[in-house]
Amino acid sequence: MVTVGASIGIAFYPADGETVGALLQCADTAMYAAKEQGAGTFCLYSREMGVKVRNRLELEARLTQAVRADQLEIRFQPQVRLSDGQMVGVEVLCRWYDDEFGEVPPSVFIPIAEETGLIRPLGLWLLRQACREVACWDKPEDGLVLAVNISTAQLTHDFATLIRELQSNCRASGTRLELELNEASLVQARPEVGIVLDTLSELGVTLVMDDFGSRYSSLHYLRRFSFHKLKIDRSLIENLETDEEDALMTTMLINVAHQLGLEVIAEGVETQGQRDRLAAEGCDIAQGFLFGAAVSAESMRKAVLPA
Repeated sequence: MVTVGASIGIAFYPADGETVGALLQCADTAMYAAKEQGAGTFCLYSREMGVKVRNRLELEARLTQAVRADQLEIRFQPQVRLSDGQMVGVEVLCRWYDDEFGEVPPSVFIPIAEETGLIRPLGLWLLRQACREVACWDKPEDGLVLAVNISTAQLTHDFATLIRELQSNCRASGTRLELELNEASLVQARPEVGIVLDTLSELGVTLVMDDFGSRYSSLHYLRRFSFHKLKIDRSLIENLETDEEDALMTTMLINVAHQLGLEVIAEGVETQGQRDRLAAEGCDIAQGFLFGAAVSAESMRKAVLPA
C-alpha cells in the first residue's frame, strides 16, 4: 500500500502578488514552511515568511562562499579524564563569523550545510585543518585524541579512503582520531553507512555516538554500528544536580555503556558538582566550561607544547 501525503502553500491575489510568477513564488515559500511542520499540513504565505526565506537563501550563499574562500575557523575544546584530571583529547569545533550576519552558530549553519550538500567540502576542510594542526604538536605517537564531528552525509564509499590519506599525509595515527556521529542522524541512515563505519573501525578510527540521550536513546544503534564510545548529551548533564530523573538516566547510560564495553564521555560539564557526580558514577571522560572553553589553534598549541 502506498500512502500519499501533501504539504500545501497558499498565496492570495492581490495581497501576496499581482502576477502569476509572484503568486507561485509566494505559494512555493509557504509550501516549504508547511514541509518544515510535517506532512499533511498547509501554510498561508506571510511577509515575515518571505523575509525568513530570503535571509536563509542569503545565508546559504554566503556559507558557500565562506567554504570556498577558507573563511571558517576551527576551535579546540579539551577533554579530561575524570579519574586523574589529565587532558586526554580535544574536540574540534567549527566557527563562522560573517560580515553581514555576525557570529553564526553551528546550530544554524550546519543544518544548512547538510541540506545543501556543503557538509561534504566543509567536513573535509575541518578534518584536514585539524589533522594538520595536531600533526605539529609534540610527540604525535603519545599525543591527544582528536575528536571531530561528522555527518552521515559524509559517509560515502570514498570517505574511508580520504581518512586513510589524512592519516598518511598528516601523520595522524588512526588510534588518535575519533569521529563523532549524532544519534539522530542514524535514524534514517543509508545501508552503506554501516559498511563505511566498519571500514573506519578497521583503520583504527574510534567511533563515538554523540548527543546520546537527547532524543532517541535507542541501544539498537550501539549494537548495529561499530561504536567504541558514547557521549552523553548536555541536556542530561545540565540538570544532573537538580533533576533526579536525569541523574538516574545518566547513571543508567554509564552502566549500560560500560557493560557493552564502551567508554563514556559527558559533554557540557560546567560545575564541580556535576564533575563529582559523574566521577562517582564511573564516567570516563568529560568536557565543558569547567575544564576549558573552545580556544583557537594557537592557544591550544601553547597549552600542549612545552615552553
